[in-house]
Amino acid sequence: MKTGLRKASVTIECSLVLPLFLFFSIEVFSVFDMLSAYVRMQSVLGEVAIEAATVLSLTDEEPDEAMSLVISETLIREEITRKAGLKWLAKSPIIGGAAGLHLFRCDLATDQKSVKLVLTYRVKPWISIGNVGKMTLVNSCKVNVWKGFEKQEDEKAPEEFVYVTQTGEAYHLYSDCSYLIADSKAVSGADLAMKRNRNGEKYYACELCCKGLTPDDGQEYYVTPWGSRFHADPVCRALIKNVKAIPQEEIGLRHLCSKCAARAQEEKGE
Repeated sequence: MKTGLRKASVTIECSLVLPLFLFFSIEVFSVFDMLSAYVRMQSVLGEVAIEAATVLSLTDEEPDEAMSLVISETLIREEITRKAGLKWLAKSPIIGGAAGLHLFRCDLATDQKSVKLVLTYRVKPWISIGNVGKMTLVNSCKVNVWKGFEKQEDEKAPEEFVYVTQTGEAYHLYSDCSYLIADSKAVSGADLAMKRNRNGEKYYACELCCKGLTPDDGQEYYVTPWGSRFHADPVCRALIKNVKAIPQEEIGLRHLCSKCAARAQEEKGE
């Protein structure tokens, strides 16, 4: 008799606890879903703000005209919806989907110096009763509009700077001087698979200029004796030594690179 009562008690407890456990588990996962929606909308808003600032940097219209013709609020909303995905918005925890997105307190570059976008929307958990669990989320992003460099009166002209390396004894007038490039050698794509560096290692694609690239047999690539990467760009940043620009008055005891001197002489003769 006692065993039967004990089993019945356990059954009742399970019937009460299990639904609560499932409810809280679902709510926890729905919180992660809302957080994922927030992160996604922040990324989308940042992309749209950068695009708007880029467009404004290319227009010479007056601020008010630029705002109305280039980045009106309607176009901003359409671009946000397109990048986020209309189908995703409809299935997301955002209440109302695309219609639930609101652009408040936005500054659409009325001074053509910056673009500030503020996106507001409400989200709800997977299971909600009334307003319980619903909350308002706000994404914001501000991007400056780049209009180019403004040369100051005391700003030095580019030719007053030279290029040096940490250990080099020469200074260079041109950043693409071959002496600033590592000891690279051109190799055809057909021979690249069999080519090995001095450590006996094969060459892999450079992450900067050959990312996702499959070597072409008819194309030339550039390798170095001790490196482990092949490059499509002969002046790839990965091939360039530790170069920095310094003012001419900081040259010190360095001498002028012979190749730069010859190149400068040729340019003057043209």
